[in-house]
Amino acid sequence: MKPLYLTLLLLMPFISHSANNSMYIKKIQESLDKQPPLCLGTTVWPVHIPTQDISYGYINAKMEALTDAELTHSKIIGKQKTWQLTSLGLKEFNKYGDLCYGKRVVEHIERIYQNKKSGSVIFDYSISSLPSWARHPSVRFAYTDVDNLISGIKTARYQANFKNIPAGKIEIVGEPYQLDLLY
Repeated sequence: MKPLYLTLLLLMPFISHSANNSMYIKKIQESLDKQPPLCLGTTVWPVHIPTQDISYGYINAKMEALTDAELTHSKIIGKQKTWQLTSLGLKEFNKYGDLCYGKRVVEHIERIYQNKKSGSVIFDYSISSLPSWARHPSVRFAYTDVDNLISGIKTARYQANFKNIPAGKIEIVGEPYQLDLLY
């Protein structure tokens, strides 16, 4: 009986720490879930642009990356280039009205700092429902935000600030923000 009691006594801080982490994870995840999904930002299709337009090279590179990932196809008519969604692109687009590649999910809590009134949690993330097209090298090259977020999975650290509220609970203050710049 004595060895079992001693073992439980030694494990109590870890059990408490794990339960404590789950409260922070839940609150941070609720805050992340309030943010819009991670999307490319093109909400109107087809995309048309005159080939003489000053932004043609920039838009062409982004659209051709989507063509490489089999989400779009293009054609030139006169002095205008048009990109249309493929069946895969349309399927992905119809989910959210944009080409979205998931949401950030709290992966692991690295450290918790706190005092009587407030504190902060340092954590890393993963991305839920990350489609294979988002991992395509052309997409990652043309869309640096996609590349930065995918590169940061389980490596980039974020911070969420909170305030202590009665009954041993916390309230996240503001949005979680990135601590490390990996580019």
